[in-house]
Amino acid sequence: MSNFGVCHLCSVNGKLSFEHVPPEAAFNDQRILESDINKLLASQDLINDLQNPKGRFK
Repeated sequence: MSNFGVCHLCSVNGKLSFEHVPPEAAFNDQRILESDINKLLASQDLINDLQNPKGRFK
């Protein structure tokens, strides 16, 4: 097997590792918002709460 080629995970052409686990580019470079789904579903104004979510960014 060649050490260079196209990665099957991110389609980048270059030096390959063993499927570079953990992936270098798995679309995990954005912040996420953690919120309480039970509070969201029990909301009286669901549309507003979806547009302006409350929670903690990680």
